[in-house]
Amino acid sequence: MLKKIDPKVKGRCIQQMLQHVTEYPNPSAAAEAVARRDGVGTESVRRWHLQAPINGGQRRGASTEVRDLTAKAAPGGGQRHPSPGLVSSRGSSPPRTR
Repeated sequence: MLKKIDPKVKGRCIQQMLQHVTEYPNPSAAAEAVARRDGVGTESVRRWHLQAPINGGQRRGASTEVRDLTAKAAPGGGQRHPSPGLVSSRGSSPPRTR
């Protein structure tokens, strides 16, 4: 489920990653430590860290703003909808009868 994270928390996580990433054997280990401290997902922190130089113009790539605009322009307005052919294995379809 998509969870909105306070931009201040996100900014703090990025700042901590930039300051402390060299103290860890790899960026994933640093992201795990930062995520644990701030109560967010490790993968979220790792991705924010990778995206920060792109958003800051130091690396080439699509900025978060451009990706958001592109998603909103797509059919459905950037909303994620499950494929109609997929059925959950947790019983969203009626049980079979003999």
